[in-house]
Amino acid sequence: MNTFGGRLALALVCFTLLVGGMVAVTSVADTDVAIGPVGTADAATQADNETVRHQDPDEQQDDGDTAAVRRWLENELSRQLGDSAVQLSEGDYETAREILGDDYQDRYAQYVDVQGETGGEAEEPNETANGTGDGPSGGESTADGLPGGSTNDSFQELATEQERLADLLEEFEATRADYYDAVEADDDERAHDLARDIEDLAGRIEGRSQNITVHFETLEEDTGGNFSESKASIDETNRDVQETRDVITVEQFEPTELTIEPDGDPERDGISFLEPLEATGTLRTENGTPIASQNVTLEVGSDDPLVQTTETRTVRTDEDGSFTLEYRPTTLPLSTTNLSVAYEPVRGSGYIGSETNVPVSIEQRTPELSDLSASQTAAAYEPVDVAGAMTVDGVPVDNVSVDVFLDDQFVGNTTISNGTFEGTAKVPPSVPEGERELTVRFAGADRALASATAGTTITVLESEGELAVTADRFGSDHLNVSGTFTTVDGAEIENEAIELAVDGETVGTVSTDGDGTFATVVELPVAPAELEGGTVELTASYDGEDSSIAPTTTSADAAIAGADDSILSSRLLLGGGLVLALAGSIGSLLWFRRRDAADAGSPVDRPQDVPRPTDAPSEPEPEPVEPLLSQAAASLSNDRPDEAVRLGYAAVRRAFQSRIEGSRALTHWEFYRRYRGDGAETNSNSDSDSNSDADADTDSLRSMTELYERASYGVDRVSETDAATVLQYARQLCELEEGSGRGRSSDGDYPADD
Repeated sequence: MNTFGGRLALALVCFTLLVGGMVAVTSVADTDVAIGPVGTADAATQADNETVRHQDPDEQQDDGDTAAVRRWLENELSRQLGDSAVQLSEGDYETAREILGDDYQDRYAQYVDVQGETGGEAEEPNETANGTGDGPSGGESTADGLPGGSTNDSFQELATEQERLADLLEEFEATRADYYDAVEADDDERAHDLARDIEDLAGRIEGRSQNITVHFETLEEDTGGNFSESKASIDETNRDVQETRDVITVEQFEPTELTIEPDGDPERDGISFLEPLEATGTLRTENGTPIASQNVTLEVGSDDPLVQTTETRTVRTDEDGSFTLEYRPTTLPLSTTNLSVAYEPVRGSGYIGSETNVPVSIEQRTPELSDLSASQTAAAYEPVDVAGAMTVDGVPVDNVSVDVFLDDQFVGNTTISNGTFEGTAKVPPSVPEGERELTVRFAGADRALASATAGTTITVLESEGELAVTADRFGSDHLNVSGTFTTVDGAEIENEAIELAVDGETVGTVSTDGDGTFATVVELPVAPAELEGGTVELTASYDGEDSSIAPTTTSADAAIAGADDSILSSRLLLGGGLVLALAGSIGSLLWFRRRDAADAGSPVDRPQDVPRPTDAPSEPEPEPVEPLLSQAAASLSNDRPDEAVRLGYAAVRRAFQSRIEGSRALTHWEFYRRYRGDGAETNSNSDSDSNSDADADTDSLRSMTELYERASYGVDRVSETDAATVLQYARQLCELEEGSGRGRSSDGDYPADD
C-alpha cells in the first residue's frame, strides 16, 4: 500500500464509509424518536466517556437489574432522611435542611423514574440504611405505575415535613431565647406573649412530628425498612420541645379544668340539628378558682384528629365559672362517637387551655334551600348575584357553606349566616351563551345535615373577544408565536384553545394560560425556500364553540426573508462535513504524493504559502446545537412540550461542553451549580453590565433546569408557554447567530474554524 494508487483506493474506501455513516445519521435525524429523561447533557454524547456516572434507563437496551437500582435508591433516600433526623435532634437545622437539598432531590427524581420502570414491585426483602427489613412493598399499582402505597410520595413528603420541622424548631429556639431575655429583663408582658408563641409553636411541632412518624411507618410497610432510629430521633426532638413548653407554660400560665355535664344521655338518645346537645359546663383553675364573668371561646367537634371540622362557640361564665352550652351539629360526621369540647384561651389570657369529651351519637336531618334568586343576565367574567335561605323545619342554619354551579360548572361558594346567604359568582367563558341552569348545593353526605339543592335559570350573554398575536422566525423553518386573549373589557380569558395557521394552512393549536397569554413554536408548512416573498401570515383564531365568547380572528406578518441563508440545518451541516472530508482526502493524497516524490529524490516545488503539516492535535469542533433546537421546535409544534424542553436543555448542555470540564457526566443540578460557579468566577472582575448579563443567564439556566426536571421526572405535563420559554432561554444561552450552528467557546467567543 505504498503506491499512490493504493492510497487513493484507501481514501476512497474511507470516504465511502464516511458517506455511509453520514447517511445513517441523517436517517436517524429524520426519525421521529421519543426523547426520554436524560441525566446528562445529551445521551448521544455519553458514548465518548469510558465511565458514565448517570444513564437514562429508557436508553439502555439490556434488561439490567432495575429492581436492585430501586432498592439502592431507597437505601440512599432512607439514609439521608435518617441523617437529617439525627441533625434535627442535635439542633443543627441548617445541616438537616442541606442533607435534603439538591442531592436528595436528584436521587428522588431518579427514584421516581426507576419506580415507574419497576412498577413499584419489590422482589425480595429490602435493606435500608437503618436496618434490614423483612417485608416487600405492597399495594396495587396506580395508573401511573406507582404503588398504591405511594412510596415515592412518602419520600417526598417526608423531606418536605422535615424541612418544615427544621424551620419550626429554629423559630422555637429563637423564641425561647427571646423569652428568657424578657424574663431576665422583668418584661412580664413580653414574656407572657412569647410564652404564648412558644405554646403555639410547640403544638405545631408536635403535629409535624406526628406526621413524620406516620410517613416513616408508611415507608416501613412499603419498603420493608426499619426506621426505628429515625423515628426515635424525631420523638426525642419533639419530647424536648414539649418539655420546654411545659416548663415555660407553668412559669407563665395557670392550668385550667373544663367540665361538661349534658342534659339527658346524648350517647343513647343521640343529638341532631333539631335535637341539639344541651349541657352545663364549668371552667376553673386547677386549684378550683372559678374563671368568672368572662366570655370564653370553645371549639366543638369530633375527637378524631383526622376530622378537621370544628365549630366555635362563645359562652359567658357566671360568678361560679359556670355556663350553658347548646350545640347543633351541622357538618359533623355521622361516625362521631365522642364530641370534643376545648377551651381556647385568647392571647393575653393567663390560662392554659383544657379539653374534655362527651360521648354522643349523631342523627341526620335534611335541610331545605329556598327563596333562591340570582341575576337574570350576565356575560363572561361578570358577577352573578346569588341569594337564598337554608333551614331545617324552619330552624335557621348557621355557619355552613354552599357551592354555586352554572351549567354544572363550579363558579363559587358563599357562607350561610343565621339561615340566609348572599354572594356573587363569576361566569366562566366555558359556559355557552343562552339560558343556563344555576344551582346552589350543600354537600352533606354522611354528615349531620344531609345534602340539599336548589336551582334557577339565568341568561348568559355573548361577549366579544380580542386576540393579539405576534410571530417571528425561530431557526430556519419554525415560527415563535405569542399573544393574548381578553374580552373587550380587558378580562383575561384562560384555558381556551387558539388555532394557528400559516398562510391559511393550520399548523397547530395553543391554550391560553391563567393570565390570558399564550406562546408556542410552530413549523412552517413548506420549506422557506419555496415561499414566495419575504413574509408569511400567521393567523390566530378562536372558534367560540361551547363558549360565551364570540368567534374572533387576528393575524400578523412574520419575516422569512433570508431563510435560505439562515442557521444551517443538520442536513446542511452533514453535507458540509462530506465536502470537507472529500477535500481533506484529496489534500492528504496530494501530500502523500509529494512526500513519495521527495523520498525518491524527485524535486517537488512547495509553494511558500502552503502550511506544513503539524502533529499538534487540534481542538475538536463543538457539536452543532441548532439541530437539537430545530427538533425541539418541531416537538413543541407537534404538541410535545415535555420533549421540547428536554431537547432545548440538551442543546444548552452541548453548547457548554467545551466551557465546563466533565460536563457530560454531571446531573442537571450538578451542571447548574458548576455553571453558576464558573459564571461567578468568570465575571468577578467584569463591569456591572456583564455581571447583570451573567446573573440573567444563571437565572435562565435555573428556570430551564427546573422545567427540565419537571418534564423528565414530574407527573404533570409542562405547559406550551413554559416550553416556549425554555426554547427562548436555550437560544439566548447558546448565543446562536445567523449562519452559525455552534455555541460559545470557553472564552465566550465562537470557536474559529481550523
